[in-house]
Amino acid sequence: MIAGKVKKYKILTEPQFKLSSGPINQLGSTDAFRYLGLSISPRGIAKPTGYITSELVRITTAPLRPQQRLKILRCFLIPRLCHQLVLSRTPMRVLRAIDKQVRVAVRKWLCLPMDTPLGYFHASCIDGGLGIPAFETAVPGLIFTRFASLEESTSPVIRDVVDHPYNVSLVRRARAMLSRGGTALLRPEDRQRHWATRLHRSNDGVELREAAAVPASSRWVDAGSNGIPGRDYVAYHRVRIGALPTRVRTTRGQNDREALMMCRAGCNVTETAAHVVQSCHRTHGGRVLRHDAICRIAASGLQKAGWRVFVEPHYRLATGLQKPDMVICKGSEARIIDAQVVSGASSLDYSHLRKCAKYNTTLLKTHVAG
Repeated sequence: MIAGKVKKYKILTEPQFKLSSGPINQLGSTDAFRYLGLSISPRGIAKPTGYITSELVRITTAPLRPQQRLKILRCFLIPRLCHQLVLSRTPMRVLRAIDKQVRVAVRKWLCLPMDTPLGYFHASCIDGGLGIPAFETAVPGLIFTRFASLEESTSPVIRDVVDHPYNVSLVRRARAMLSRGGTALLRPEDRQRHWATRLHRSNDGVELREAAAVPASSRWVDAGSNGIPGRDYVAYHRVRIGALPTRVRTTRGQNDREALMMCRAGCNVTETAAHVVQSCHRTHGGRVLRHDAICRIAASGLQKAGWRVFVEPHYRLATGLQKPDMVICKGSEARIIDAQVVSGASSLDYSHLRKCAKYNTTLLKTHVAG
């Protein structure tokens, strides 16, 4: 009951109603009951912020691998919370607070720095992210989709429910929460594109912009994570999003940053992750081992498929020595294969076409055919 001028609620704890000659228990001020998956108290529907805090602590303290924690978060905890949030009237600030709690936990699981782009958490796995739904877009999106489905019902009674003023206000509110820069993210693909764009426009996520073109490159993040040691899985993500402690990253926000960003190996260039992995003379041996390992995997697969594989054949031409990684033959067909591990800063198609132009010469093809 509303207690008049004192602006308080008073709760009657004595039984007021009977059923089959027996009293119906009254809820106390701290009691609650479950209905349709929601926790309802005398004050109304309880906010799930405390629930997600305790659940994230349970996942963090459990003896699980990082990829197992992410799987539980994506497939069990978030869908359960979405159900509660869709049926309750949760403001945007609460949704963003829950998203922040989730990101704090994931940063801890994967040892990611604080300046990891938000898009990396919420972009889909195929777009280069972790595939964790963002409550700030997922919940209003589900509310909008729910009422849009009811509007298409063949029952006039159901359609009348959608037109109720309260439900109309819910749809209007969900549409407003889905507005980003004048664009409404009403469809699931719109929301997926929104987070992918946020990732690819960030400084650390720009090299993942072509991830969707090669789905196999992201399969290990979710479906193919079985068998990967937890330490390696964490290291893979740190490399993927450029979270290695290079000088370009560790000096962000510092004064005299230009002098502090130079490569520690004396290369006279800024120490970026791309430079360390692709160019620095100190990591040359590792690059050779990485390239040769890729070639061995490809050669083994081709041999199992019935191809004859010639590794690093030498062709001395008038234009100089040509040494592709592999030449493979089957019957009257021969192909030239040359592996390359390039930075994602440039277009992968451009790197591929440049490599094709190098070996697509009449003189070399004549030597290979001979």
